[in-house]
Amino acid sequence: MTSSKYSTYLARTAQLHEAVAKHTSRLQIQNHPRVVLSFKAGFLSLELAAGTLRLVQEANVSAALALVRPQFESLVRGMWLMYIADKDWIDKLSQPLTTETAKEGNKAPMLKEMLESLGTRTEPPLQFTVRQLQEFHELGKVVLNSFTHGGMVPLARVGAAYPEWLVLNAVQNSNGVVALATQLLTVLTGDERNMVPVLQLYEDFQDCLKFERASFE
Repeated sequence: MTSSKYSTYLARTAQLHEAVAKHTSRLQIQNHPRVVLSFKAGFLSLELAAGTLRLVQEANVSAALALVRPQFESLVRGMWLMYIADKDWIDKLSQPLTTETAKEGNKAPMLKEMLESLGTRTEPPLQFTVRQLQEFHELGKVVLNSFTHGGMVPLARVGAAYPEWLVLNAVQNSNGVVALATQLLTVLTGDERNMVPVLQLYEDFQDCLKFERASFE
């Protein structure tokens, strides 16, 4: 039997996802390859987050937690595409999907390199977001990598129930990434007025939006 705190938090998270979906469905972006690619990456991050929530609701916790790292990495990819990637990479990743273009696309920088390159940007608002991304990476990389790669942490949980606090910890971190992805998609519209609902989301869902150290003990 789940506690009321657990059930309430998942219900609040579902409401957050609904509010984000309503907001992002109204966003319009310019048809520019860099913006389009970045938007797709941010949207993919939200899609993975929705999968995490649905799997947690169905008590498929190991599968749910395995999606948190790609959710985070998709967001970082979106940031990298918008602010760092050169024209050559934008061109490569904008090509129709084939075996050959997929091989080339897979040569793109991985998570650590993307975070390091984003850390070189000096614009204050972007610096703040990048620090949040770096914080999330440091807080959860060991545990999340283990779930993504079938490591010791999920293996040890096979046949055993997950403690509620651990699941809530993971969902809370996923929610933090949801907020940053929503912010990215909104910035990509180029219209500052679209940030008003995002700020309201932060206000309305303060109980859901906070990074915590990922743990498994």
